[in-house]
Amino acid sequence: GVTLTLLKDDTTAIVDVTANDTVTIALELQKVTQLGPVRVVASSVSQRIAQDFGERRGSGLGKFRDSTDIKRHVTVMSIFSEFPSVFERKGVLLLPGRMGGQCTANVWVDGQRAEQTELKFLLPEDIAAIEVYARFMETPAEFQVRRGSCGSIAVWTKRFFP
Repeated sequence: GVTLTLLKDDTTAIVDVTANDTVTIALELQKVTQLGPVRVVASSVSQRIAQDFGERRGSGLGKFRDSTDIKRHVTVMSIFSEFPSVFERKGVLLLPGRMGGQCTANVWVDGQRAEQTELKFLLPEDIAAIEVYARFMETPAEFQVRRGSCGSIAVWTKRFFP
C-alpha cells in the first residue's frame, strides 16, 4: 500500500491506499484573492544615464558626440578622429599625457571599465553617445581609474542609453 499525505492550509490528511484499490479524495479549494494593478513610478536606468550624460555635457568639461554624429562613420575608430585630443596609434587610443607626452586612454563601455579591444566589437550604429575627457583633472569621478592616470573615454551603447 501507499500512504499519501495531503496538506491544505495548515490541515493534514493522511490517506492509506492499498494495492489494487482506488481512492477518491475531495478537496475544497478556497478562492485566491487577486490584487489590483500596481503602478510603479521610478526613473529607469536609461533615463538616469541620459540625465547624467546631459549634466556632464553641460559642465563644460570633456567633448561629446551623440548618435547623429556617430552614425556617419563606418568604423568606431574613425569616430575618434573627430575628437581633437584623441590620437590613434596602431589601434590604441591615446590622450595627452604629462609634459607633452601621450598616455593610453582609460575606456568605459556602458558605465563599466573596459579594455580598448572591446571597442572593436562595436559598430557605429550600436553607439548612442561618446564622452572624451582628455586629462585626468577634467575626468568625472565615475570615469577616473587612479589619481594621476590618463584621461578617459566613455562609450554608451543604444541598449543602455535611450
